[in-house]
Amino acid sequence: MIVTKMVHKLSCALTAITILVLATGCANPETKLTHVFRYKFYLLNPPTGTLGYEDKDLDFTFAPERDYIKIALVNNSGRNATIYWDKAVYKDVDGMSHRLVTRDMKDNDGSQTPVTIPPGHRLVQRALPADNIDHTLFGWKTRPMFPELKTARVIDDWDRAEFKLTLPIEVDGELRRYEFVFKIKTR
Repeated sequence: MIVTKMVHKLSCALTAITILVLATGCANPETKLTHVFRYKFYLLNPPTGTLGYEDKDLDFTFAPERDYIKIALVNNSGRNATIYWDKAVYKDVDGMSHRLVTRDMKDNDGSQTPVTIPPGHRLVQRALPADNIDHTLFGWKTRPMFPELKTARVIDDWDRAEFKLTLPIEVDGELRRYEFVFKIKTR
């Protein structure tokens, strides 16, 4: 009876080890990294503790994605607010400035019409650097703003990196340059 119990325990242990070895052998190390490491974004300046900023007239919310940054803007003033996309700038992690365009644009080389947001209204735009857009026979193809986190080098290179958005917005005849600095964390 003792031998039977020992054989049963040994059999269970060997089965568990076999399953563990098979599961480990089938795992893709790149997949493991992309499941463990994810981009996290923080608004560094102005320091709000969130991905949003609000002043007396405008309320901004940002949602960076791999290919673009979603910008939601609410006009809380009693006057029209106009965003000048042609003068909007994305400064990448290397400090290089790029023209910022919206996904609604038909041609990344053309000019963008300023967008007016009436009082109490909300505008949601997906913006990306114009340099990240390629034209193909089938339309636009965008390159990601942030690479996939699938190697240790990419994870290290992008951890604690910063980028900046400058959005020129006119409220009641006053042109303001809103500057937002974001910090990227990969760990």
